[in-house]
Amino acid sequence: MRTLREHFPHLKIFARARNRGHAFDLMDQGVERIKRETFDSSLAFVGELLTERGMAASQVERVLARFEEHDVQMMKDQYRVRRDDKMFVSVSKQAGAQLAQVLSRDEAESR
Repeated sequence: MRTLREHFPHLKIFARARNRGHAFDLMDQGVERIKRETFDSSLAFVGELLTERGMAASQVERVLARFEEHDVQMMKDQYRVRRDDKMFVSVSKQAGAQLAQVLSRDEAESR
C-alpha cells in the first residue's frame, strides 16, 4: 500500500476487508473505499427473513437502510477510539443501545 501511495498519491483504492479489524487496518493506511466481505450478504439475508415474517417491503428497506447508516457511523466512532479498549467497548455499547431505540421508534411509527 505504501508503494502505491508513493507512486500514485491520488489513486483511489478500493479494498475488501475480512472484518472490522481488517477494515480499521485499511483505514490506517488511508483507504477510504472499504467493503466488508459479509456485510452486504448479511443485510440481504436479514431482509429475506423480515420479508418472510410478513414485514412490508418498504419497511424492510427502511430498517436495512437505518441499520446500514448506523453501522457506518459506528465504524467511524469505533475507529476513532480503536486503541483504547475501554472507550471502544463503551462506544460499542452506546451504539447498540441507540440502534435499539431507533429501530423501536421506527417500528412504533410504522404501526
